[in-house]
Amino acid sequence: ASFLEYFVPHRGYDEDADKIPWVHLDIAGTAWGPGSKARSEGANPLFEFGVSGVHVRTLHRLITDD
Repeated sequence: ASFLEYFVPHRGYDEDADKIPWVHLDIAGTAWGPGSKARSEGANPLFEFGVSGVHVRTLHRLITDD
């Protein structure tokens, strides 16, 4: 995922300006529950079908908690 850094803009128009801090989180594969794309996963009592959204909720809580 390091190639993504190419798309991260600088803080200014100058090429020597600092780049905006960024991070790539590869969370797509763990978001799917049983009965969806990841049919090999076992039953999960937290959700029964489709995308869990667990990472979105986790990131939202991390950002909004004081």
